[in-house]
Amino acid sequence: MKTIIGLGNPQEKYGNTRHNAGRNAAFTFAKKEKLKNWEESSDGLSLMLKGVIGKTSIILVLPQTFMNKSGTAIKALNIKPAEALLVHDDADLPLGRIKFSFGKRAAGHKGVESALRAFKTRDVWRLRIGVQKKKRIPAEKLVLMKLSSKEQKELEQVFLKTHKAILSFLQEGPEKAMSKFNT
Repeated sequence: MKTIIGLGNPQEKYGNTRHNAGRNAAFTFAKKEKLKNWEESSDGLSLMLKGVIGKTSIILVLPQTFMNKSGTAIKALNIKPAEALLVHDDADLPLGRIKFSFGKRAAGHKGVESALRAFKTRDVWRLRIGVQKKKRIPAEKLVLMKLSSKEQKELEQVFLKTHKAILSFLQEGPEKAMSKFNT
């Protein structure tokens, strides 16, 4: 069983921020795959959705903790790193770009740091969604900025691309997905 974890902040006021790119990509994936009936985990730390994609059983997980405490939800669910894909925003990539990575450091992303601590390894597949503006802004100022309507539309197109990337990851394997989408 594969687990796709969409990182972000749970409150509605953060829904249209760059930091919620991973969470919003997971929602888009569920919608495109017609997966419904999100359920709260027994401890209330996550929203979860189970489904089957092709021959692969999956669980989509949205931590209900704030971004920087994402590891708390991951640890509570006892998710195996080898079965996981973290989907998250990345202020080092320009808006519109996505990139798979494996075994890398968090590069200052507190939500990823928290997740990697919970996994007790860096050996986790990640799908990074670029959120940086054309004129570079420091990550700590950028991530909670609201998206303009133009940026929101661009990110919605990126979520369609992340949908295809996650499908490739599930059906063809992570290495093949990386070779297709890290261009």
